[in-house]
Amino acid sequence: MGRYVSGMSHAQETNQSLSDQSGLADLSGLSGLTEADAQRVAAAFVAARAPSTRALYARLWGVWERWCTARGLVSLPGDPGALCAYLAERAAGGTAVVSLDVCCSAIRHTHRIHGHPDPVAHESVRQVRAGLRRTYGTAPRRQARPLTVAELHQILARLDPDRPGDARDAAIILLGYAGALRRSELAALALADIEHHPTGNPAGNQTTGKPAGLLNRHGFDAAPV
Repeated sequence: MGRYVSGMSHAQETNQSLSDQSGLADLSGLSGLTEADAQRVAAAFVAARAPSTRALYARLWGVWERWCTARGLVSLPGDPGALCAYLAERAAGGTAVVSLDVCCSAIRHTHRIHGHPDPVAHESVRQVRAGLRRTYGTAPRRQARPLTVAELHQILARLDPDRPGDARDAAIILLGYAGALRRSELAALALADIEHHPTGNPAGNQTTGKPAGLLNRHGFDAAPV
């Protein structure tokens, strides 16, 4: 998960880090352990969740806690019936089912680290969540339409190979097309990923040096590298 921008100051982040250790088992009664042992255990305990995840869980837990307080309910340990009402109300208010799943993860996490039974695991909560999925569903994922060869030609025609930026863009476009790479895979490419071949193009014709495979079949006369 990427960095969650919470807007917290350094002092607030320090307090958040300390509060994240509230569910850590008390090691003070174990005479055979040193202070260094306790510090290493505490550091590993906090590292179990990324800072962005801890910040997100803390924010979502705060929403649940305020909801319970407003109704005179106890948030920790939470009652499964109260959690059912909370999820149903938020779904009716427009909160996506996927977002409610993250809320349940935050509530489950907080209960577990404090040694309380997980209300999310209760059968009534499971049934309500299943009903909410059937009632509200999830947003359909629209399959992105791939670029056609003609559209790729139009894009490449606007790029000037004598300009470094355009040459870079053309190489990225052709590499992504030839390798069917995702954006994240293209962005993660490093210089160490490049192999040097005598022809300069491992997929090319060894006699003519022209592109082969996908690029050649679709009429491109330029290799991505």
